[in-house]
Amino acid sequence: MPVRGQRGGAEGKALSAEARAPFCPFALAVAVLAACGAPKGPPHRLEGSLSVLMDLRYDLAQIDLSNQDVAVRFVRKRSEGEDVVLKVTASLLGTAVDANEPIDLAEQTPAGAQRGTLSRNVFDDPRRELPALERGRLLFKSSVVPGANVAGEVSATFENGTHFASGRTVFGSFTAEVP
Repeated sequence: MPVRGQRGGAEGKALSAEARAPFCPFALAVAVLAACGAPKGPPHRLEGSLSVLMDLRYDLAQIDLSNQDVAVRFVRKRSEGEDVVLKVTASLLGTAVDANEPIDLAEQTPAGAQRGTLSRNVFDDPRRELPALERGRLLFKSSVVPGANVAGEVSATFENGTHFASGRTVFGSFTAEVP
């Protein structure tokens, strides 16, 4: 016959405190979070010190290519429209978009303007233009052709100054669709 507090036996005796599983609040919290799933929000984001000043999360990236420039738009969808979290534009004056050939965003074009500009267009936020670049680079890892998904990288450091985003950095890898 089992002794009181031991498992087994047909008498259905209660288990001792030592035999029961201990309550663990941490395990309960992990189970609740797992059941709820990951927090909702854009699945991608750019990194860098600029993220301290603005939300750099985005849903998709798109490449716009014309004869004059190439632009990568990092887009966050809203219920009524979209926000362009960041737009990186490179003038093609005196250069071309070639796979695995970085574009120097901080260099001067033959016309004397900086090749790269960064801007944004977010609902209810008046900050649209960002400062000139101290250094920057845009790289596409394959040819930019309509209908393609193109992997790439962007990095930029803004010039020091007193304007919004001065001295900040932004960088990241992306896969963008070319409409």
